[in-house]
Amino acid sequence: MKSLRVGIDARFVSGKAGGVEQFVIGLATGLSKLTDGSEEYLFLTYSDSQDWIAPFLGGSCRILEDISVPKEFNGNRIFKQYFPGLTNLFHTINPLVFQKSIPQPKSNGIIEKAGVDVMHFTGQSAFMTNVPSIYHPHDLQHIHLPEFFTLRNRVLIDIMFRTFCNQASMVAAASDWVKRDLIKQYQLPDEIIKVVPFAPVVNAYPEPTAEDLDNIQQKYSLPIDYIFYPAQTWPHKNHIGLLRALAILREQMDTKVPVVFSGGENKFYKTIDNKVQEL
Repeated sequence: MKSLRVGIDARFVSGKAGGVEQFVIGLATGLSKLTDGSEEYLFLTYSDSQDWIAPFLGGSCRILEDISVPKEFNGNRIFKQYFPGLTNLFHTINPLVFQKSIPQPKSNGIIEKAGVDVMHFTGQSAFMTNVPSIYHPHDLQHIHLPEFFTLRNRVLIDIMFRTFCNQASMVAAASDWVKRDLIKQYQLPDEIIKVVPFAPVVNAYPEPTAEDLDNIQQKYSLPIDYIFYPAQTWPHKNHIGLLRALAILREQMDTKVPVVFSGGENKFYKTIDNKVQEL
């Protein structure tokens, strides 16, 4: 009897995908422990970005290499540099006018050639395919936090989400709240959305020794007790709100709570750092 072959989207550059990277590592760790052999798990990765997931694969899990490489449209960067006014004007144009001409990426044939029976898109980006798929939209922050997006980006994201939700045989949600939100915002049928909590990632890593903890404490001059907030410096992660709360505790209750942030520094990092200095 042929085993079920499941494709899992792991086309991420380490450190850029935020929590989705940890979600996939947790998934890989759990699936690698399955021993009944009834499924195969093919983790689709870019050929130059495999080191972050390879150590967590074992058992029936292996890498399926995608030779395509994500590329930034350099012309877009040049356009912004030399014509900032026109770029801002372009972002105010309602792209709903052009939405029928906005293509979504299509499969390059790699999962079909590999005989994948079902494809799990673990992130919000996906591609069009006739292979039955599971889509993981995660959240609809472009709807609930529109101030963090241009009008154009909100529409592009919305079109992408609707397209891949409609393509999917199953839409995965991490909580009942997300499921209700997807039903409300996209009118998806209840039966197509399944609540699947994230696979825990902590067990994927070795437990730190007392020596490890001492070394880290000395390396970063950490206090004994502190709040640890691991998140990319994207606006919606609300570092600003946490900093304000800490300031309130200090000013109104005379309580100083140390906090340690980790995560990649993107363009919003400067705003966070300015708030640190201000407070």
